[in-house]
Amino acid sequence: MKPDYENAWYNRGYALGNLGRNEEAIASYDKAIAIKPDYENAWYNRGYALGNLGRNEEVIASYDKAIAIKPDYENAWYNRGNALGNLGRNEEAIQSYDNAIAIKPDYENAWYNRGNALGNLGRNEEAIQSYDNAIAIKPDYENAWYNRGNALGNLGRNEEAIQSYDNAIAIKPDHEFAWNNRGNALRNLGRNEEAIQSYDNAIAIKPDDEYAWSNRGSSLDVLKRYDEALESVNKAIEIDPDFQSAWVGKSWTLIHLEKYAEALICCDKAITLDDKVHNSFANRAISLAGLNRWQESFTSFEDALKKIDEGKQASPEDTTLIIRILFTNTTQQNIWKNHIQNLIQLFHQYKSLTSLSQGLVRNIPTLMSEMVSDKAVQTWLELWQELASDYQEFKIALQLLNTAVRYRQNKGDRRILLELPVEERTLLEDILRNVD
Repeated sequence: MKPDYENAWYNRGYALGNLGRNEEAIASYDKAIAIKPDYENAWYNRGYALGNLGRNEEVIASYDKAIAIKPDYENAWYNRGNALGNLGRNEEAIQSYDNAIAIKPDYENAWYNRGNALGNLGRNEEAIQSYDNAIAIKPDYENAWYNRGNALGNLGRNEEAIQSYDNAIAIKPDHEFAWNNRGNALRNLGRNEEAIQSYDNAIAIKPDDEYAWSNRGSSLDVLKRYDEALESVNKAIEIDPDFQSAWVGKSWTLIHLEKYAEALICCDKAITLDDKVHNSFANRAISLAGLNRWQESFTSFEDALKKIDEGKQASPEDTTLIIRILFTNTTQQNIWKNHIQNLIQLFHQYKSLTSLSQGLVRNIPTLMSEMVSDKAVQTWLELWQELASDYQEFKIALQLLNTAVRYRQNKGDRRILLELPVEERTLLEDILRNVD
């Protein structure tokens, strides 16, 4: 080979790259560039080989050289965007994709990855538009359909998300991620039986899909099929013992089974894996309450509330359980009063009183049980009226609680319910329907 034959060095680099020998390929491209510094394809493929090695900063520098020589080099702009995306520099990546698209408007991969970069920035509406453009060019672009579904799911548009996942699956029936996320969208809509079927399809394709097993467990938990839920989440943990979400899910199911000591162990494991997730601390608080370790419970609940995003409330599911445990574990008025005061102070401090009031309302069916005395129910009502009536967040909750107690005392006389405004009456009737 002639030492100064740039094309030979270039082709050698190309062949080495095809063999996965990227370091040697780069050395060959360097030889070609040393002979011909304006060899744009050598700069481009050098960037590509560097990308295979994950050396993204150097990748960008190589593509910049190629683009400086050939400004309309759409593939260089596109892969430059990919390298920027790999570095988390999504705004710059979008600009690179825009440049590629300006040169080649029907560049479906550029539209697709532009959508991904927008999604990474939380700009889901724009991401959907980019995916739509990719799909318009390539209707059988299954990953564009899939990520379009993800963006729709992020916006809470679950019905549309399911349709997008269905389109991805129609193109690629073994798209396990589409089946899994389709299940998530169905679960968000409360369609848990269908969600389980989607998770089952994901698992049939990839039996060691820990996400599908864990999500399947969550749907089974909602359906109160707790033993099956435990089997599913245990399978997820067996596949990945460090799967934090699975440990949280397992603790939640164990709480429903009132196996609080086991739930606490799961929460502690989850926290060792990631101490920034509020659900781990909330479940820990509930578990500790179930064990009558109330001071520790309040500390854990405070840890949970600290980790909730600003402007958001604690989960009503959490407050429902903590209030139910308080009501059912003792009938001592002084204990009730002390713990109710602590709960109100804590949730007021972290601006989550609305969630606490929702938990109070959701516990009304517990008060209707024949196993509970009229005296206990009346005492419970009076304590909440005494301690919570100064807070606007409890106005409707106390009204509903008072009406429910009177309804019980009057042996289910529905005329009591007519005293409520229509909206509140409808809500209470729905709650009592679960009792009657």
